[in-house]
Amino acid sequence: MVVCGSLSSWIVKNIIENTGSLYHRVTYRLQVKPFNLEQTNRFLKENNGVQLTQKHILKLYMVLGGIPLYLGQIKKGKSSDQIIDDICFNGEGLLFDEMKEYAAQLENKLKVFQMQTQTRKQIFLAFVSANGVNPNKHSEKLLSNIVTLEDLFTE
Repeated sequence: MVVCGSLSSWIVKNIIENTGSLYHRVTYRLQVKPFNLEQTNRFLKENNGVQLTQKHILKLYMVLGGIPLYLGQIKKGKSSDQIIDDICFNGEGLLFDEMKEYAAQLENKLKVFQMQTQTRKQIFLAFVSANGVNPNKHSEKLLSNIVTLEDLFTE
């Protein structure tokens, strides 16, 4: 079985780290990286016959990220703006629903963050867990909910 996709975090969570029947059955991981700008330029010219200025190719690269699947959708004879419109904003474009999916994930993460950070202490704990904290005499007490924020910032 070959698994691939642009949402690698989903693949890792639901397939690679899943403890079902495929657990620890990955025999090979092939890291496929996007094209760099030079490779993108060459791909568009050689595979699609696209002749655009460097500025327009850069614009496409910034939007599509050098992903061959997306670059393969580009047809010659259109400007970079038309290509981006076709792929990203046309109802039948390859990336039309992509932002909705990312927005839904972001909205869920924001809801969780808002629930976890309703007080100053919770905000600090979220910050500490995300970024770490230099040990001090109050940090362990804070994590065990014995100390208040005021204890941390007074002295």
